[in-house]
Amino acid sequence: MLVAALAVSGVLVGPAARPAAPRSAPHALSMAAAGESFSVGVLALQGGFKEHLSAVERQAGVTGVEVRTPADLASVDALILPGGESTAQGHCIVEASMLKPLQEFAASKPVWGVCAGMILLADGLKQSEPQALVGGLHATIERNAFGRQIDSRFRSMSLQGSAAAAGVSEAAYFIRAPAVAECGEGVEVLAILPDGETAVAVRQDNLLATCFHPEISGDDSWLRFFLSTVAGRDLDEAEPHPDLTTVAPWQPLPRPDSAVDTAVKRAFAVFQQGGVIMDVVDGEQARIAEEAGAVAGMGLE
Repeated sequence: MLVAALAVSGVLVGPAARPAAPRSAPHALSMAAAGESFSVGVLALQGGFKEHLSAVERQAGVTGVEVRTPADLASVDALILPGGESTAQGHCIVEASMLKPLQEFAASKPVWGVCAGMILLADGLKQSEPQALVGGLHATIERNAFGRQIDSRFRSMSLQGSAAAAGVSEAAYFIRAPAVAECGEGVEVLAILPDGETAVAVRQDNLLATCFHPEISGDDSWLRFFLSTVAGRDLDEAEPHPDLTTVAPWQPLPRPDSAVDTAVKRAFAVFQQGGVIMDVVDGEQARIAEEAGAVAGMGLE
C-alpha cells in the first residue's frame, strides 16, 4: 500500500519518541456507578467516528463527545480511537497538537483503539515506516495483515480470558485490518483467529485494542466490555441497535468467513470521512486530491 501525505506539515515520530509515563494498574481505574455522569470521547479527526458516537449514545447514562482538541480530550472520562487510515490520523494528531495530550491520557485513562486506532496505540509497528503513535500498548502490530481490500470480510474468532467470560461477540468486520504480531509484558490476548495463532484483540490495563469493527455489525458487546470491564462503568440497559439495513454498511450480516463479502466495500466508504481520497495512483491525482482538501491520498493495490 502506497500512502502519500498531503496538505499537512509536522515531523512524524516513531514509538521511541513517545515520552515515558507511569501506567495505572487495572484496579486503579475509576469505578463509575450507573446513573453518574460518564463521557466517552471519540477522536473525530478522520475515519469512522460517527458510528462509534452513535453506539456510545445508545448506552444509558453515557454521553458521546467528538474529540478534536486538547480541551475536548480533557473533558472526557474515556476515549475511542476509531478505524480509518492510521497514517492520515497520525498527521492530523500532530497538526492538531494532540499527540502529547493523547499520550498522557492513554497513560492512565481508558482508551479503546479500533483497527487504525490499534495501530496508533501500539509501541511498535512491524516492517513499517515510523509515524506518529500514541503508544502505550506493549505490542507490535502488523498493518494490512489480511491482504488487500478484496480480502476484507466478516470473520469469526475464538474468545479468550475476560472477553470469553463477558460473552462478547465472536464475529466482526475486518477491513484492511491489522493483526497483533507480538505481545509484550502485561498484554492479555482476548481473541484469536481460527488458525489458533493470530491475536486480533488484546487488553493491557486501561487499554483495549481490536483489529475489527464491531460498531458496524450491530454489535455493542465490545463497547459494553470496554465500558464495564476496562473503564469500570456499571451499565444500565442500552437502546436497541437500529435495523442493519438503515446504517453502515446498510445490509444484513453476512455468513462469517464467506468467500465474498460485498458489505465491506460499502463499509469502507465509512472510513473515508475526514478527507482521505482513495485510489490515488499518481502524482497528478495526488495534486488534485490536495487541492480538494484531502488530508492524505492512499493508493490501493
